[in-house]
Amino acid sequence: MQERISKVQSVDAEKLQNGLDAIQNAYGLDAETLKKLLSGVSKGKEVVDDIQQPKLHLDKELIWNDPSCYIYKRNNTKNKYWYYRHYDRSTKQRYVKSLSTTDKVEAISAARIIYQEVKGKVEQGHKLKNITTADLITLFLKREELKVSDIPKQGITPKRFKIKARDVRYWQWFIDDLNYSKTPIDQIPASKIRDFSYWLLRLPKIGNKERDTARSPEVVNNCVTSIMQMYRDVGVRDGYIGTDKVPVIDKLNQKDDGTLKRDILSEEQYTKLWMYLEYKYCKDKNVDEREIQKRIIFSKLVGVLTNTGLRSSEALGLKVNDVFPNPLDKGKDTDNMLVRVTPSNSKTGIGRTLVAPIKRRIDLIKGAYAMLGMPCEPNDYLFRSTQGRGKVKPFTRETLANRFKQVLELSGLQEEIDAEGLKINLYSMRHQYISWRIRFGNVPLPLLSKAVGNSVAVLMKKYAHIQVESQADVLTKAQGYLKNSEIDLSTNIYNSDEE
Repeated sequence: MQERISKVQSVDAEKLQNGLDAIQNAYGLDAETLKKLLSGVSKGKEVVDDIQQPKLHLDKELIWNDPSCYIYKRNNTKNKYWYYRHYDRSTKQRYVKSLSTTDKVEAISAARIIYQEVKGKVEQGHKLKNITTADLITLFLKREELKVSDIPKQGITPKRFKIKARDVRYWQWFIDDLNYSKTPIDQIPASKIRDFSYWLLRLPKIGNKERDTARSPEVVNNCVTSIMQMYRDVGVRDGYIGTDKVPVIDKLNQKDDGTLKRDILSEEQYTKLWMYLEYKYCKDKNVDEREIQKRIIFSKLVGVLTNTGLRSSEALGLKVNDVFPNPLDKGKDTDNMLVRVTPSNSKTGIGRTLVAPIKRRIDLIKGAYAMLGMPCEPNDYLFRSTQGRGKVKPFTRETLANRFKQVLELSGLQEEIDAEGLKINLYSMRHQYISWRIRFGNVPLPLLSKAVGNSVAVLMKKYAHIQVESQADVLTKAQGYLKNSEIDLSTNIYNSDEE
């Protein structure tokens, strides 16, 4: 018997050697190289085996006789807790969770409950890996950042990205307040997070002087929309949760009465503003000449905004050659200029051209830049930074907003505005233009909509009350003209003679 075994082993060894010789001859390998290759294959197999069946796993016990999952103890821990492990070969996903018990019966019971949940995830195509709120936010912002574009309607603007980042930051604070920072997003109780809107409504405004001022329902609801988008675009679409795990957050009631969302200055207040800018701010003898030129540029910018209805971002995106004379005005003494808003500089992504009496202001702006040693070339930004002598970088809205706030305070207007409960900023100049064009210019809404880049429907909704004011004569025409009729309209149909 022993002799027969020896012969078989001898034959197998001979076959193996012949096979190795054939490989060496076919690929031109020497014995040492072949030995290294076989050693590498062996080590690779050991690594794979360790990944699929770790050697540190002790006392493995299958759950429901499913080879894809089992409970085990770790050989390198002192507590000897049982762990649950699930490995799906088709998706190569791995799920490991501590069962926090040393009792085998308890471990098996807990593991069977987990098994049903994990198996369901696998069958529905969801990922086995749990992620926290912080992980979800990180993934969401990375994806949203890829959409950032300076061209409207081709992604999201840098400003919109900042708003979304702020919105999800509020959500993280809310989750932290609930002590669910380390809890997987699919395990946070729905009943605990539905009141986020009311929490945000009462959250103090950080860095704002009016800390007691509540956020508007619109701002809160927009924040909720960003959060819901995050859960759908990342949580659901990437397979971390099912649609049933998307938070249901109560939104606040918004009363839309069609009134202006932004306040504007009265005629007297605007007169006070431009007179201060013209006769005091730009002629202040207590500042140097360079500051005077900066003030001239700023004051004329305010005038341009009020006379064109441009959004602040659109004005700052204007190039020098975007403002030019109307060819039809050739030979005429006029202050009118055409203003071209290119598609890439428009909020809506649709270009437009408007006309406004701003020639004198534009000339003064160019003259101020020339005094600063920054002559205006056709492709320069019309309102560019005066820091240094660069011609590429435009002003930022923050810089202009701060200067406008300073002007309101120095002119004494801020005190009046606060007393009336108004909120005035540079964007208010756009609403000022639209309101006055309707009230005093009686400009047809279709034409005005083309000039300001808003639909007629939006203008009707937000400025209808002003249109009524401007058409008061039409609406009241002939009212009070008809005299009371002398015809007897009493309800008595009987003649007294017939009684």
